[in-house]
Amino acid sequence: MYHTDDPNEMTPEQRFKEIAHILSKGYIRLKQRQLSESKDNSEVQLDSFPDQSAHGHRS
Repeated sequence: MYHTDDPNEMTPEQRFKEIAHILSKGYIRLKQRQLSESKDNSEVQLDSFPDQSAHGHRS
């Protein structure tokens, strides 16, 4: 955002804005990934019967 190699040359306001920018980008990526995964999972259909255990043996 500020394209400086040395954070010591940045003002406190510039550092704050840079950190806020990095965190907001990370948050957006996380939400996009969660949305993508929820769409992928909604298309998955399981072929199991309600009276079967997790190991596939009938009770």
